[in-house]
Amino acid sequence: MKKFILIILVVTAISLYVLDIVGKLSLGNKDSTQKNIYFGQTLDLEYNLVSMQYFKGIELAYQYINRRGGVNGYKINVVLLNDKYERDLAVKNANLLVDYYNVLALVGTFGTQANLAIIDEVVNKKRVPLIGPCTGSVLLRSSFNKNIIFTLGSVQSEFDLMIENILSNKITNIGIIYQNDDYGISFLNSFINNILSKKLPLNVLNIASYEKNSQFLYDTFQKLFSIKKPYLVNYNGPDNTYVKEMQAVVLFCVDLQIATILGTIKRMNPNMYIYYNTFVGDNKSNYKIVKDDTANIYQTMLTYDLKSDYPTLYKMLIEEVDFYNKSIDNYNVVLSKIKKIDDLSNMIYYGFYTGLLVIEVLKKFKSLDNISREDFINKFYEVKDFDIFGLKIGPFIINKNNQGINFASINKIVKDELVMIKEIDYNKKNFYSEENNIIKQENNIVKQENNIIKQEYYNVK
Repeated sequence: MKKFILIILVVTAISLYVLDIVGKLSLGNKDSTQKNIYFGQTLDLEYNLVSMQYFKGIELAYQYINRRGGVNGYKINVVLLNDKYERDLAVKNANLLVDYYNVLALVGTFGTQANLAIIDEVVNKKRVPLIGPCTGSVLLRSSFNKNIIFTLGSVQSEFDLMIENILSNKITNIGIIYQNDDYGISFLNSFINNILSKKLPLNVLNIASYEKNSQFLYDTFQKLFSIKKPYLVNYNGPDNTYVKEMQAVVLFCVDLQIATILGTIKRMNPNMYIYYNTFVGDNKSNYKIVKDDTANIYQTMLTYDLKSDYPTLYKMLIEEVDFYNKSIDNYNVVLSKIKKIDDLSNMIYYGFYTGLLVIEVLKKFKSLDNISREDFINKFYEVKDFDIFGLKIGPFIINKNNQGINFASINKIVKDELVMIKEIDYNKKNFYSEENNIIKQENNIVKQENNIIKQEYYNVK
């Protein structure tokens, strides 16, 4: 019956994918007695490469444990739905995962826009655990929520590093481009609040936006630089006041637009500093504009680089990628729509260690036969600290801390790679010690009531 309904859902464009990880890749698991645990994930499978990379990392983590017999006799599976980064569809998908598929928890929901809605309409109303939501929103961290486990730091850490670097480069005049949705607006609000609350010596000359999934950005550059012909502008021409006065542009965008934005800004002003964040991803094809180390393009990251920071985890991941790719080669007809993994990214890393955290929690149960959602989420706070092959996650402290990882770095793009300049890693510093060092919400979270940008505060020329 489920298989029949699944086919109907796909045909009706809900775009449902059930990825029974190892079973699908090996095509040899026909054991009807196999016990299974299901998790649910909804994200954008059409427009956002970063969200697809995040899922791929989680998929590889489950593949890792299933190839070794699962957890206490149970195979770990994920039911994946495509929400196209649309708020209403994300909520419908989450409800379907909870009510029909009866998943133990939601994992890896992607984007501020989707997560705000899912948390409000599903997590809070139905008391469903949500593990590893991919969002850095400060608003979602403004109060403790037992049912949410964060494995990604807040953008507050990104802002701290970004602003510090901007000031160290003696930059005073900046512009901002943001995506006109919950993601872009919340990041914009928080960033402006940082400038205002800290009374930083930064002038925001202009702010411009673009619509989600848009690839036509003419109006965006026209607004940012207050010129009529942004693609034809002459740097030494008469109508380029902001092109010359603006020293840096801060971007709150996504992978789809980043190459166009980088290329256009650098053509208009080769000396412009550019800053953007984790959620753009680290697709190397976007770095082609960078010819040498003088391009002054910086990216902040909230994810660990497993290759340099956690070599054991990196080796495990490489082995799973090799197995995954070989499995696709062996069954290329059946799996013709599943692409091989050609390049690793920080979002794949993030998905991999988030998936492994879920596995470690399940391992803490003596039996999984009657595990409930309440049992599952409570286990995070009972165990508190987790060691994922050397990567420390936690401590999770009831009513105080549900942030498992608080890491951020700022990196300079040099040719086709990110070169780290500075990092903040509170996990390594034991920042969250229960006795003395709990981060106080009122000091590190931008309060919701202060998150509205007031035009009169802009220093717009």
